[in-house]
Amino acid sequence: MIKQEFLRLARQFPVAAAMKSDEDMQVALESDALLLFLLKGDAFQLAPFIAQAHQRGKGVVVHVDLVSGIGKDRAGIQYLRQMGVDAIITSRSQLVSAG
Repeated sequence: MIKQEFLRLARQFPVAAAMKSDEDMQVALESDALLLFLLKGDAFQLAPFIAQAHQRGKGVVVHVDLVSGIGKDRAGIQYLRQMGVDAIITSRSQLVSAG
């Protein structure tokens, strides 16, 4: 997803869904929210969740510091990009430049 598309989704429906559990993920997929913020979970959940979200026209933002199984380095960020994550949240400045 390009930056303009991400911003369009935010303008179209400015309330994002923040998810911390499997149940939250399912509710978010079925909600009107167009941006989904994954704040917990693991690497094994990501690919199917991203695919389902994108099929519904939703963007996925992952808090890389809170999702287990993803390296907190350049390779981890590249892996997320390859999986189709649209944006990340992190408190680690070196990861921001890795994207």
